[in-house]
Amino acid sequence: MVYAVVSHGREIFSGLIEPVAFAGDLINLLKFSRGNFEGMSIQGMSVAYVDWFNESLSLLRAIDQRSTEGSFILLTFRSEYPKPVLVFKKGEEVLLVSSYTKIVVKIGMDELFEAVKRAVVEIIKHISQWDGTLLGGWTGREAASMLAGELKDVREADVPGVSGGGSLNAG
Repeated sequence: MVYAVVSHGREIFSGLIEPVAFAGDLINLLKFSRGNFEGMSIQGMSVAYVDWFNESLSLLRAIDQRSTEGSFILLTFRSEYPKPVLVFKKGEEVLLVSSYTKIVVKIGMDELFEAVKRAVVEIIKHISQWDGTLLGGWTGREAASMLAGELKDVREADVPGVSGGGSLNAG
């Protein structure tokens, strides 16, 4: 599946993604924005992502030193491309930082929540129609059900017409 995230006409990232992993990271972003997902620390980060993290911090510090004081997560989308996106939570806003595209986007949490939720619902609907087996041994319907269950766990989330259950760690 090819996916792009664009804000105000500027590409944050785009690329070939594995839809279940991509939707899983988007759900983690929703959980993070609602306070249902703990932030990360550089000590727990894979060595492969430390350079991306440091480049992202440099971009943020060039804008505002205080931007790096909040909690953060690193979205990898479990693929080589698109490159990782660092997400900082600052009050009622999040900062999406792509050191690959050298772009920092500030967005309100409510706006982010609705846009990301729509993207996840779109992916769930798409993969629920797949026949055959996806990566990790899931069928399209099983993966869609698992993702819908995770999405329903996020406060204020509702996925009409899709039943769910399961865990992103299963499979």
